[in-house]
Amino acid sequence: MATRAMNPEIETREGFTVVGIPHRASPQSDFAAIWDEFGQRVHEYDGSPIEEAAYAVGYDYNDEIDEFTYLTGMRTDPDPEVPDGWEAIDVPPQTYAVFTTTMAEAGEAMVQIYQEWLPVSEYSRGMGPEFEYYDEAFDATDPDSTFTVHVPITSAK
Repeated sequence: MATRAMNPEIETREGFTVVGIPHRASPQSDFAAIWDEFGQRVHEYDGSPIEEAAYAVGYDYNDEIDEFTYLTGMRTDPDPEVPDGWEAIDVPPQTYAVFTTTMAEAGEAMVQIYQEWLPVSEYSRGMGPEFEYYDEAFDATDPDSTFTVHVPITSAK
């Protein structure tokens, strides 16, 4: 069954900085618990976010053990003051395939993006982190609330 994630938009974005709480994760991780921790600790950040949205940035992948760093956070000015146990990551300017999905479809969408869409598309996965964007309309209590997954791409295969 194809999810709505299989029809990406292609978007070029400027670079930006996200500050947040990093976790080593795998596809089987309890992402709800990771987000709950962020919600409980968001007050530790003294800076001002640039927008009323949340981000999750995936980076530092280890394909051999299917593990990566998953940072839940917010967009900030470059070089923010970072609380203990938090990190700041600079997301470079690049082109992304942008997939819309829901919490209910997220796991299936990620499988489809990487195992079905990307191998047959005209794109290769680009360098750098991928990220999830949760705008101010996102409702974590609604499994049908949408968010976007941004996968860095290049046109050379």
